[in-house]
Amino acid sequence: MKKRIVIVSSICVLFLLGAFLVYNRVNNDRPVITEYVAAQLAVDPNNLEEFVGFYDYVCVGKVEKQIGNLPPVPGRSGVPYTEYQIKVLKNIKGSLADDIIVKKAGGYVDNKLVFYETLDKKDAFLSVGDVYIFCMLAQENGDLFIDNPYAYEKLDAGDIKALNESKKVKKYEEAYKNEKVYERERFKSKYEKE
Repeated sequence: MKKRIVIVSSICVLFLLGAFLVYNRVNNDRPVITEYVAAQLAVDPNNLEEFVGFYDYVCVGKVEKQIGNLPPVPGRSGVPYTEYQIKVLKNIKGSLADDIIVKKAGGYVDNKLVFYETLDKKDAFLSVGDVYIFCMLAQENGDLFIDNPYAYEKLDAGDIKALNESKKVKKYEEAYKNEKVYERERFKSKYEKE
């Protein structure tokens, strides 16, 4: 009988200890603070022809899934990255596959939530299920990267229903037709259609 009580007590203690550790781990993963880092822009986001000319790809896409968080690149700004799975609904500049993975600046690091900000715009996570116009850079390894809070614009329900008639989408298409190409080293995305 004593042996049974000791075994049951030991199991209960182990269960409670495990529950405490899981609870403590979950609560410690929550960000303690949100920190904003000043974004340095190479082009004026208010000049859409110049802005589109800076980027390698512009498309309309639906955020299918937030995949995960990546640490900051050593020697850069200290801003982590978040990966998203995007369903491309319409290519505006470049020709991307229907399903792509995008790295976006901003995410968790050292129990902090870190994003870029400018004088008039703070960055945030993309919302799963929402549709955006994305301006993306291709990285040397072929990854796609969203680098600042101006590089995506959320579309409303009316824009999505009539994608080809959307004033926002037409604005980016016009900007692409009249783009002012920014001279910099360019790379091709691994998601580009052949």
